[in-house]
Amino acid sequence: LLEHIALQPIMRTYKCATTASGRAARLATNTCIIHGVLLLPLLCSIDAFSISTAGGTNPKQPPQSASATIINQAKQNLRQALKTSNYRSETEAVQAAVRELAELNAPSNEADPCSSPLFEGRWLGLTAPTFPGRIEGTPDDVYKFKLGRMSFNQFQPADLVCTVDRIVNPVIPINDDSDSDSDSSADDEAAAASLACFSYSFHSSISIATKCGNDLPALLISDAICRPWTHTNEEDCIKGRVEVAFGGGSLEPVKNLIGDEGYNRLWGETFNVVMDQDVPQSFRYDVERPFKGFIDVLYLDEELRITRGNMGTIVIAERVRKELAE
Repeated sequence: LLEHIALQPIMRTYKCATTASGRAARLATNTCIIHGVLLLPLLCSIDAFSISTAGGTNPKQPPQSASATIINQAKQNLRQALKTSNYRSETEAVQAAVRELAELNAPSNEADPCSSPLFEGRWLGLTAPTFPGRIEGTPDDVYKFKLGRMSFNQFQPADLVCTVDRIVNPVIPINDDSDSDSDSSADDEAAAASLACFSYSFHSSISIATKCGNDLPALLISDAICRPWTHTNEEDCIKGRVEVAFGGGSLEPVKNLIGDEGYNRLWGETFNVVMDQDVPQSFRYDVERPFKGFIDVLYLDEELRITRGNMGTIVIAERVRKELAE
């Protein structure tokens, strides 16, 4: 998943809107099919009217009914494309469905995703994991990687094979309680940026194939923070862009298995640690200078988020309830 965002080490070797009503009616009714994917034409929003059954417009009807129907159809197209493509986002069918939804993204979310109330939450990845070095020879819907490749070789034994079950991305606001005595505009801008800072970690539920042949469930966490993309050059101020910085990670036991004698023993044997307590030892690493990258938020609403990293990889996620994400 970290290949979604190009990690750039710093001094370290770690490495439309208001269209004419007649045109809107035609856009809402005309569709085409390319490579088996239903493509709806560009329709940014229909806020001033809704389409009547007679084909005209009626400002007195709920204004979002037509656009909501179009968006729901586009979401169905995307889910179907994901299913037929084994949830790989690089396929043409998925790319076409993503472009369709991106054209329907609300302007408020497109301008600055971090300021949208929809940005935070717990997001479950729908697309296939994109850790480097996927082990070949497995079924299309099974994703196996070496533990070392998943963790920048920070966790040992690095050659342990891990199967990724799911990846959850909790996006949680970070409150800055620090005081500032400066009244300068620069300090005001810095304070505003800090208020829009979020924890942006990735929690990968994995199953480790141990030397004894038993699978060991574990949680691999990549810690990151994100904030609005801010640059002094006007050409670098890109709508929908968010800066992401990865600062470390951890390998942890699964909470609901802690206390199980067999699980604790297998954890100790796998990682060669002495189990002198009831809670298995967690492992952690921190990076002195965070790896930096960015994501572009292509689509965001109450249930779906589509992002593209600066390596071009697209990740699609759906919002989940807290209890399902843990």
